[in-house]
Amino acid sequence: MDTVYLGMWSYHFVDDNDEYQTTHHLVGLTYKGIYAGTFENSRDERTWSVGVQRDFYRTRFGSFNTEIGYRLGMMHGYDKMQLGDTGLFPLFQMYTDVRYKNIGMQFSWGGSALTAGFLIRF
Repeated sequence: MDTVYLGMWSYHFVDDNDEYQTTHHLVGLTYKGIYAGTFENSRDERTWSVGVQRDFYRTRFGSFNTEIGYRLGMMHGYDKMQLGDTGLFPLFQMYTDVRYKNIGMQFSWGGSALTAGFLIRF
C-alpha cells in the first residue's frame, strides 16, 4: 500500500546514546514499493534516502492491521559512515506497521537504532 510517513523518534544501542538527537522530523512516502524520505539524523544532519520497501507478512484483526517488512536502499547525509567520498551509506531496515484503518505507527530497526513514527495509508 502507498503510505505517507510523518515524524520519527529513535533510541540507539550504543554507549554514547545521550549524545544523539532522538527527534528526527521525518517526511517520507512509499509509492508502489519505492520509498523516499528525508529526516534530520542523530547527528543533526539532513539525510535523504531512497530504495525499495516490501511487506513479507500481513495480518488483520477487525479494523486493525499489521505488516512486517524491510527496506533496502541508500542514504545520503551520514558523513562519518559514507562509502569512500560518495556521501552514500547503504540502508537495510526491518519494520512493523500497526494501523487502525489507515492511520498508525511504524516501528523499525536498522543497525544500532530503533525508531518509531506515524503513518497514513492511502
